[in-house]
Amino acid sequence: MCEGGRTLDARRGAGDGDDAAQAFVRWFEVLAPKAYGAALAMLGEREAAEDVVAEAFARAWARWGRVRRLRSPDGYLFRIVFRLGFDEARRRTRPGFGDREPADVAGSGHADQVETKVELEEALLRLPLRQRAAVLLLDFLDLDSGAAGRAMGVRAGTVRRLASLGRAWLRALMAEEGGEGDGTDR
Repeated sequence: MCEGGRTLDARRGAGDGDDAAQAFVRWFEVLAPKAYGAALAMLGEREAAEDVVAEAFARAWARWGRVRRLRSPDGYLFRIVFRLGFDEARRRTRPGFGDREPADVAGSGHADQVETKVELEEALLRLPLRQRAAVLLLDFLDLDSGAAGRAMGVRAGTVRRLASLGRAWLRALMAEEGGEGDGTDR
């Protein structure tokens, strides 16, 4: 885990004078924004994303003694986030899922950058769920394909293939939105 360029080790604990609860709180503070961003991009609704992230952290806390000793506590959390997100997406009736208004996007003040972010978010919501998850894990959360595969419960090669398909579809969707393509290259 990284916090401002330095590594934050969730396994750190009693030897450093920290107790388990303090270690969990530090881990939560670093990881919660990324987990929320992934869940929001996956589901497209703030409340659903908040619920998924809250449940994922509650499950991690319930097993914190074991989780903090894992090689990748972050991967464990993202696996829960994506599994819960998949379950939530399956439960929904989703006509027009990609037609919803996008969530607020924090921009840098430049209208064209904000517009591009909104268009990208809308395009992400139109991707098939597994492709969306692969793109989010590899490109937005910067996980390697092995960690992403563990989070999704599939092999690393499957994640790379899903991400490749997702990126190609995103390029086509973004070109279509920008009027640069005819949509036939999907």
